[in-house]
Amino acid sequence: MVRLRSPADIVNEMAFWYEKGYRQFSFQDDNFVAYKDRLFEICDEILRREMNDCFLRCAGARADKLDYSVLKRWLKPL
Repeated sequence: MVRLRSPADIVNEMAFWYEKGYRQFSFQDDNFVAYKDRLFEICDEILRREMNDCFLRCAGARADKLDYSVLKRWLKPL
């Protein structure tokens, strides 16, 4: 069973640290890219909150779940 945090909850935590001056965020989750809709919601929420100068990193992402739409969205400059 996989328990996922909501996109809003993830970005809320990022926003907390963003307001303190942090701009780099790392995700250590091998299922992070497995749920495309959730990943896209996270990206949209970051953009909605205008946290445009973040550097996002995802270590441990499953290569078999990556495709062009995910890479294009994730690598798009925020």
